[in-house]
Amino acid sequence: LGTAASSADKDVSIVVSDEGGAELARHDLMVRVRKNAETLSGAERDRFLSAFVKAAQKNNQFDKYWRLHTIAANLAHQDAFLPWHRVFLLNLERELQIEDPSVALPYWEFDKAAPKLFSEDFLGRVTLTPPNFNVVQFSTTNPLSSWSLSDPSVTPLRRNRNGDTSTSPALSKNFMSNDEHGVMNANIFGPYHGQAHVYIGGNVGNFFSSPSDPLFFLLHANVDRAWAAWERLHDRFDRMQSLAYVLQGRFSPGASSLFGNFVDDTMWPWDGLSRPSEAGTATTAVTLPDNPGPGGGLEGKPQVGDTLDYLDMAGVGTAHDFCYDDISYGVGAVSPFWP
Repeated sequence: LGTAASSADKDVSIVVSDEGGAELARHDLMVRVRKNAETLSGAERDRFLSAFVKAAQKNNQFDKYWRLHTIAANLAHQDAFLPWHRVFLLNLERELQIEDPSVALPYWEFDKAAPKLFSEDFLGRVTLTPPNFNVVQFSTTNPLSSWSLSDPSVTPLRRNRNGDTSTSPALSKNFMSNDEHGVMNANIFGPYHGQAHVYIGGNVGNFFSSPSDPLFFLLHANVDRAWAAWERLHDRFDRMQSLAYVLQGRFSPGASSLFGNFVDDTMWPWDGLSRPSEAGTATTAVTLPDNPGPGGGLEGKPQVGDTLDYLDMAGVGTAHDFCYDDISYGVGAVSPFWP
């Protein structure tokens, strides 16, 4: 169970010793654990916020980055909904780790109230009274205090409510009982993921503007965590099983779904291929930052199927190099998603 995470660059070592205890080899590495945002220490929270703002401001990349989700509105919300967003999160997380190697992307467990997360010292909070009705407020010491984007349609950052005292009554985790990817995907998309977006509203409640709110990435880290829990419960890590991923093979003309949704398809924008099927032809290419290691991980132009075995359950060296603080390696029931 991944609970002990690194707090500095390569602060953990794998050591090989002989029978007498003499060191034969040493490999320094990081242990990156995605933790519940409510459990982060003040130092962990501040390192995340600092890395987030630095990464966002570099070459104005966040302004471009959140638009990718809008351009890929079809690709990101069909059968490849979960794989596409898994790569999207990894892309951001690796950019954060370029700024601070100790940072991992936290998740917002939106099944529960999160008073620490929805505070002015973390991801901000809103008031429902004038003069700053539903505008997200940050403390002056928060790196996000000057958060803005060039598009006036998403600035200032707005939400309709905080998630500090309650959660949407429509949230449902029934997707965990579905052992087939196609059924699970539909159920996790609406009654679970969708309700979190709608409940908070504002930027994150809008289908096209949602990634303009940093909260989006913590929301989707929790959705990815839910998928990871489902994979563990039902042992659905094998890309060649239709129960693990419904659209087997690769796209061909006349197929029922778009190119980028089949298990052997590459995904835009990381493959750099245009997608005329989108509302605006998707042509922007994005380079996925290198896997920080030590595994082979997800690199280059990932296929949909490459996203499934994020823990390298097959033992072939393709771990994505992240884990969740309450989902252990292996198969079987996972709390709190399943009794």
